[in-house]
Amino acid sequence: MTSTLLESVNIHKVYGNGIKHVEVLTGVNLAIKAGEMAAIIGASGSGKTTLRQRLGTLASPSKGELFFKEERFDSKSDRELASFRNRSLGFIFPFHHLLPE
Repeated sequence: MTSTLLESVNIHKVYGNGIKHVEVLTGVNLAIKAGEMAAIIGASGSGKTTLRQRLGTLASPSKGELFFKEERFDSKSDRELASFRNRSLGFIFPFHHLLPE
């Protein structure tokens, strides 16, 4: 049995100031097992980047829990998250300026 590598539980992200707000993520639940491949796809503006930032611990959710190898990460300090990313994650950013032209 393969263990869960990355899991999000009821992830929400709200942008705004209380008077005016936009809910970008509303209750995202996701479980990726070790060795599995996953893709986040959707229309422009659907929240793919917002979700990727939360899953990669680059930004915190407004609500919800994030686990890596069953350890909770949504409430860790910036220093702890930076150390975690340095040791355990890699990112491929889809920006054209990273490629030589």
